[in-house]
Amino acid sequence: MLFLKKLVSRILFPMPFALLLAALGLYLAFWKKGARWNKCGKWLLVAVFAGMFLASSLGTYPLIWLERRSKAIETNRDLNKRQEYTICVFGSAYVEDAGLPKACSFNESMLIRLGEAARLAHEMEKEGYDYKVVVSMQSLTASREIREESVKAFFALYSIPEAKVGLLKENCHNSRLELAGFQECGGRLLLVSHAWHVVRIKYLAGKMGIDCIPAPAGFHQCEVHCIALIPSGDNLNNLRIFVYETLGLLEYAVF
Repeated sequence: MLFLKKLVSRILFPMPFALLLAALGLYLAFWKKGARWNKCGKWLLVAVFAGMFLASSLGTYPLIWLERRSKAIETNRDLNKRQEYTICVFGSAYVEDAGLPKACSFNESMLIRLGEAARLAHEMEKEGYDYKVVVSMQSLTASREIREESVKAFFALYSIPEAKVGLLKENCHNSRLELAGFQECGGRLLLVSHAWHVVRIKYLAGKMGIDCIPAPAGFHQCEVHCIALIPSGDNLNNLRIFVYETLGLLEYAVF
């Protein structure tokens, strides 16, 4: 199912599939088998370009709607000092580069998630909460020791004690395995990931019977200006993310 979601969201939708339809439209438009086929080809071309224009203009709005289904955590409002918590950071890419400081050895997506986890940990440390931080950081090349050093170096920037920071167990390469691994860590789980991702993992956690609070990172904090309506590749990519997350929700609903 993971492969199928990636196939549909990245290969078939939106750009490559649209190009295939455009190629078919061009072929039909100049096919010498009859005017009816030529007309069908021309209308197909019109539909493809109209669809691509709308997707590249409005593709960000579905993702914003998905993001705003969860609210950022405020410790004073949402958490209880008598409760034990585990801040669970869902994984993204680890960047193994000797030229980078250890605290920066993550891609942009992971830095957003780690930043939100660090904010929560810093507030909880300051206010005396019982907590720990567990990060899902998988890699095929970097050893566990190197990854753990990098994660602890990042949280040290926020004055988080090393003893409270650790890595999730190995071989947790999808959300189901990550959630099962986090559950073994004990405490009530704070699920830290992108705002568009926590909707899906909260739904999955509910199906798995896991007590959790979503902790979204990377909100679109400001209103979208009219310039965002100009067709762009960013809008197409945001629509791809929305499709991928929606397919994930569908997968969890069925299986």
